[in-house]
Amino acid sequence: MGTPGFMAPEVANGVTAGVPADIYGFAASLYFAITGSTPKDTNHAPASALIAGVPEELDDALVQALDEEPTRRHGSATELASQLAAIVLPWTGSFPIDRMTSSLPPTTDDPTVDPEAPPTQREARRARTV
Repeated sequence: MGTPGFMAPEVANGVTAGVPADIYGFAASLYFAITGSTPKDTNHAPASALIAGVPEELDDALVQALDEEPTRRHGSATELASQLAAIVLPWTGSFPIDRMTSSLPPTTDDPTVDPEAPPTQREARRARTV
């Protein structure tokens, strides 16, 4: 069946899964990787409304892939992959969810990092061991 937060609405309603459901599931996973929440947890809010620096083109791809109506989603995984591959990300920093588990320090050009914020516990421990 699947995990409810990542499951296409039609699958949750008992329809047999197909390519549109796979596209929805992939997009829900990507959305979670970016925002730290499933689309259903945020009422399908655009990722850019939750995380600074998310390009509009990525929002557009996710909105289409996460459409409640399967026929309005991308026609194939190749179509979605092509759209995602064309997106130029404006920065290469970490997302907030990553800071607790990443062993790499955030980059200085990461718009989600407040340089005035106190260090996280992990960053403080890392500074003491260096």
